[in-house]
Amino acid sequence: MSAGKGVQVYRPAHSAVFLADKARLRRRPRAPGRKRPLSFYEQFEDKALFYDCFWHHGGADILLVGPPPLNLAEHYKQARFVAKPSGVELKAEFFPSRSTMTTRLADAPTDTTHVEMNFSGELYRFAVQPSLVEKFAGARILFSMNKNNELRWISDWVAYHVRHHHADSVVLFDNGSNLYGHEELEQAVTRIEGLKRLVLFSWPYRFGRTDSRVFTYHYWAHFLQISSMGLVLRRLGMRAEAILNCDVDELVAPVAGSDIFKLTQTASYGVASLSGKWVEAVIAPDRSGYAHAQGFRHGDFSYMRRDPSRFLCPKKWALNPRNDWVENLNIFPYWHRIMGAPERRSTEKPVCSFWHFRGISTNWKQTRRQPDKPSSLLHYRDEKLFRAVKNISRTGRGTL
Repeated sequence: MSAGKGVQVYRPAHSAVFLADKARLRRRPRAPGRKRPLSFYEQFEDKALFYDCFWHHGGADILLVGPPPLNLAEHYKQARFVAKPSGVELKAEFFPSRSTMTTRLADAPTDTTHVEMNFSGELYRFAVQPSLVEKFAGARILFSMNKNNELRWISDWVAYHVRHHHADSVVLFDNGSNLYGHEELEQAVTRIEGLKRLVLFSWPYRFGRTDSRVFTYHYWAHFLQISSMGLVLRRLGMRAEAILNCDVDELVAPVAGSDIFKLTQTASYGVASLSGKWVEAVIAPDRSGYAHAQGFRHGDFSYMRRDPSRFLCPKKWALNPRNDWVENLNIFPYWHRIMGAPERRSTEKPVCSFWHFRGISTNWKQTRRQPDKPSSLLHYRDEKLFRAVKNISRTGRGTL
């Protein structure tokens, strides 16, 4: 842990476990007989068993977070887990979901530093990482996964949510960025006034690809990001005031007299659902020269389509994790909902909105970033958005 201008910076170690190269066993996709493009297999995670291993915040159990078992389910059930140095065998309980799985090793001796696992005849040894839950008690956590997003986008995104929603902690999972180092990323965030904590995980693993060969939920193979959401909740966030699921290309609209974190305290079951609005990659003529000279930023975009029904934007969420039902390990944060949350209709009723910027994109998934001039027939300026972001791209420091 280090400090940058008053910001506590954490770079936690994690315990990722992958099938040995010599092991012939591999995870297979759903409907494995269907043909898929090579690009799918290049990003499909077939070797990861767990992305992290850490103490449960209660202190008695060890949790592991990783991809779903799929064809490896029987191998997980037959795996043998032994606490070190005590040699006590630990009973494993598995909580699988569509894109991730949580494993609990119950009643581990308090002196456990490592776990030794026999999985399908191969021996694996990995460290048990500390829980950070108490360090983030009462925190207002904003989190996302990042790969090569421009540093000014990241600093603008953080500064916006610190100002408008009083976020005080940011968790970033860096997925192998190669345009800058972690030191540069850290510097871009820690200079923001009002921020208290930055957590930076290095997760340079396979992200996964959409899968058109299954008929429901084409995003099922995005194990890494869904697992990161579970890790934020279980290793850091169980005592936080609230956790906000919001990516770098998304800004939560200001709330008069309140903020998104406060809304979780009164929302049904502590889940504040956010309705999304696409912000088009078009720039007003009076901004185009500046934007082209300096590069595009959130503050350069404030136009919406007059017919938004053509491009629906899925919901996002913020969660108060201190509700008793969240302790259940069958609860899983996903991109657009909390899987397993009680009263789904109630917890998915939007209480706030967010803006999703097409122009803030590296075009890694699809071509969004094609800035153009607005058309009066197609677009209108969202004045609330314009006021909220108008200063964000005029400051070199990423502060509002």
